[in-house]
Amino acid sequence: MKVLFDVTALLPKNLSTEGIYVRSLYKTLRGIGVDITAVYTQPKSIRENHIEFHLKNSAKKFWGLFHSKGTILHGSSGNLLSESDKFKKIISVNDMAMFREGYTDEKTSSQLQDHLKQQIQMDPLAVIVPSFEVHSEFLVRFPKMVNRVHVIQPGCDHIIENSNLNDQRIVNAPYFLFVGPIDKKSNVLGVIKAFHGFCELQKDIRLVIVGEPGFGSEAILKVMKTSPHHERIRLVGH
Repeated sequence: MKVLFDVTALLPKNLSTEGIYVRSLYKTLRGIGVDITAVYTQPKSIRENHIEFHLKNSAKKFWGLFHSKGTILHGSSGNLLSESDKFKKIISVNDMAMFREGYTDEKTSSQLQDHLKQQIQMDPLAVIVPSFEVHSEFLVRFPKMVNRVHVIQPGCDHIIENSNLNDQRIVNAPYFLFVGPIDKKSNVLGVIKAFHGFCELQKDIRLVIVGEPGFGSEAILKVMKTSPHHERIRLVGH
């Protein structure tokens, strides 16, 4: 059976964590022999197209009329590309932070909530979530989907692609590594709190944070600067 795989998240040159997920999942499915075609829609806000660079393969703009009935349409970034009943639709939902107060601004939260509700109304055959926590949160909002939600935790095989690079050490000590946006949604404050507790047990441990500031980062950066162990926390950036 043919799979149409939405790779719209790969349009920008610099990939978000969502983009890395999309790229890795596409390559994995293609690598195990799935009959898969990369498709995308190009929003007006993104004029560049780096999909071929990321995939080392071409992608087509999505035109639902030209595909046969029963084709699987995978909305890998939480965005189904068609309302047509001829597709068997699968959607990936990476988090439910849009329903948590204070995790982003009210306008964005409202837009994301409405968008997800619209996608679920398209009656996807399956919903993929990355953790049991997201699974629980999702079913609170969409209990009728209970038999369609599947937890598939992300892997990290893509790290192997860079394994031949020179070893450029960030710190010359044991360290915990956090990768992601510096925002409330990523629970960076929880990471810092846990790190403080571990500092009492191991005196040479470090915390390395790789990522850019996001919504509410001012308060988080202030906690880092005033931390009693601030000299052990290293901010690397994107």
